Amino acid sequence: YGGGYNTTFVTAAIDGKTYNIVDYAGDESWGPKLDGTHVLHWYNLDPEYAADYLNPQPWVYPENDVRYFFRTGVANTNNISLSKSDGNAAFRVSFTNKNVTGTIPHSSLGKNTLSISGNVTGKLLSFFASANYLRTSTTGRPWTGASNRNIILEAYQWGQVQVDYKKLAVYKRPDGTPRAWNRTGHQNNVADEKTKYIDNPYWSAYESYLEEERDRLYGNFGITATPTSWLTLTGRINADVYGYNYQDRIAVNSRSQSSYQEYSQNFGEFNYELLASARHAWNDHSLVGNAGTNLLRQNRRISDISTSGGLIIPGYYSLSNATSTVINPGTGIYKRALSSLYGSISYGWRSTVYLDGTFRNDWSSTLPVEHNSYFYPSVTSSLILSELPALHNRDWLSFAKLRLGWAQVGNDTDPYQLYKVYEAVNAINGNSAYKLPNQLNNRSLKPEITSSLEAGLQLQLFRDLIDLDVTWYNNTSRNQIISLPTSDAFGYSSKLINAGEINNRGVEVILGIHPVKSRDWDWHSSVNFSRNINRIIQLSEAVSSLNLSTSLVTLTAEEGESYGQLKGYDFVYAPDGQRVIGADGLYLRTQQLVPLGSVLPDFLWSFQNGLRYKQLRFNFLIDSRVGGHFYSQTYSVAMYSGILPETAAHGIRETGVVADGVTGDVTFHPDGTYSVSNTAPNTKNVTAQAWSRNHRNGPTAFSIFDATFIKLRELSLGYDFQLGDQSPVKGITTSVYARNLFYLYRESKTIDPELTNSGGNVQGIEGGNMPTPVSYGVNVSFSF
Repeated sequence: YGGGYNTTFVTAAIDGKTYNIVDYAGDESWGPKLDGTHVLHWYNLDPEYAADYLNPQPWVYPENDVRYFFRTGVANTNNISLSKSDGNAAFRVSFTNKNVTGTIPHSSLGKNTLSISGNVTGKLLSFFASANYLRTSTTGRPWTGASNRNIILEAYQWGQVQVDYKKLAVYKRPDGTPRAWNRTGHQNNVADEKTKYIDNPYWSAYESYLEEERDRLYGNFGITATPTSWLTLTGRINADVYGYNYQDRIAVNSRSQSSYQEYSQNFGEFNYELLASARHAWNDHSLVGNAGTNLLRQNRRISDISTSGGLIIPGYYSLSNATSTVINPGTGIYKRALSSLYGSISYGWRSTVYLDGTFRNDWSSTLPVEHNSYFYPSVTSSLILSELPALHNRDWLSFAKLRLGWAQVGNDTDPYQLYKVYEAVNAINGNSAYKLPNQLNNRSLKPEITSSLEAGLQLQLFRDLIDLDVTWYNNTSRNQIISLPTSDAFGYSSKLINAGEINNRGVEVILGIHPVKSRDWDWHSSVNFSRNINRIIQLSEAVSSLNLSTSLVTLTAEEGESYGQLKGYDFVYAPDGQRVIGADGLYLRTQQLVPLGSVLPDFLWSFQNGLRYKQLRFNFLIDSRVGGHFYSQTYSVAMYSGILPETAAHGIRETGVVADGVTGDVTFHPDGTYSVSNTAPNTKNVTAQAWSRNHRNGPTAFSIFDATFIKLRELSLGYDFQLGDQSPVKGITTSVYARNLFYLYRESKTIDPELTNSGGNVQGIEGGNMPTPVSYGVNVSFSF
């Protein structure tokens, strides 16, 4: 089935002849069945292209669907390094060049890295230094989310399935105006040629794109003095500075108003460190102590300037090319300082028992004076079981270690979160203007503190045949700094508070086996397993639930639950568990938001295997996520707009759909619960369109998916060539590899579970992200 809002074509008289024309004023795919009927497609309506003009073409699924738009990206990485060392000095120089052409047309990345490091060791003084310079240039970074420049919106959410992307590749007319499949009408006049919903993806790629540049320099310089055999003094300066700039453009005649933006950010971080280390050993005892201080200074300056009112001259991108003299300003200066004192002490006895303690006190510039000092210590201990007399020199036990630790970590906040700080806004009548932020800052903020308890066991058995490492942890974070939503009547949309107590506890296990280890053969495998249990113990006295994101699904943090609960409208269920259907033949939904699942997994695991025969190497990696849920905006919209195959039940739409479930009398109660009685099998037939749109207008649970998967993450095959001493090339290492190959199993058959957001507070929501690429590569390295 093709594009349109209904199952009939539009008819129009052009040059005295009546034609069937595709309904390109619609951004959905509820049109006629793709049966080969000859019709005028969008590209048959432009008189500038004589071969296509008024030349009806078959109404079929295109030979060049959206896959034609994507291309095979290529990454070329070249590295050369030179190193030299003798007894008192060493240096290394490395240069890496990387060039990438992306999977989206007109997308590329270039990166050059130069690294230099060296050290000189003397009897009393030693010097060390390193410097790394990186320059990165990017063109055409793909857009995601709800952007009008996101290809996923056009191909998989709001669009028409019969669109031929090879035809779209001719994306502009001879006069420079854009061509698009979605138009305001079908007659041959200029107004009707305008883009109605979303720009041609080629237009976005070649005309309305982003250019970025980043220059980064980081490194260190230090001096170490050794006045005695037991005392070492070190002074070190670490620096990290970068400049980031981008120019964003929306071309004239785009669906959105044309514009030009220049953004720049300059950042610098400097750490000044002094450290004294002392060690002493006597009889069966050893003692190591460290004491130091660190001064951290950060500076960030942001400039964000864009045009207002559109651009005058097409293709000319300058702030002076704006139709309005008003320029949207955006500036920011951020400074942060952190001063620290820290130390540690480690005691060992007979290389068997170790006891370590650390302390650190920070003074932060981003916290109020009365709370800007915070202290956090740690205590850890370990027992080398294999050194105990009863277990020493046992053939079956190579190594065994038991460890136990407790630690605290403090954290401050971003700059300028204490008092009211004005923000620059658009100029008014040519005059600079400022406003107060929507968030009420808090001059009584306290530092966040995380306390953790950890225990672990490490075993190496049967001469390293088996390697086991087990870790148990229990972490609790308190006084978290969060932005709490408030009523608009309060004068602010949110306020900053100290609140929240979140607990994470879990276990991590690494099991390795090395069954074959000889000169010619080597085989090793490992399994990693991790499980984390998360609970929100308390948010604040004012609220017990916090919305992290709201749309058709709400992501919440709620007391007593795990972080990241997806809440929405669920199906109404009969007592026997069947879904209840209303009088209109569509699924009913709850009247209140209810929990639909957590975004967090039950556990993660991976399996890695390595095999070597002489110089031939083979490795693979399988990883898995079990449990957790995600919400798919793409699925919800694509069902509504008729793009997914599921919108044609049993492959046909004309016969309608009888939803699977029961009818019944439903009574909703004030507390959000309901009761169902007098159930009977559903027999009402509804249109395929009504049934599909119920996926978006009805229960949110339609678009909640289990995130479980097992994936073949990586394969590699390599060979090492050993050349003779007479050859200037001492060795050649080669390998071929593939990454992100395919799913061995996944619970969600329609939507890729790895496309969801996974960073920051908003997780478990998919909303038009780019497909995960599969990578194939070849590595060759030479040593001299």
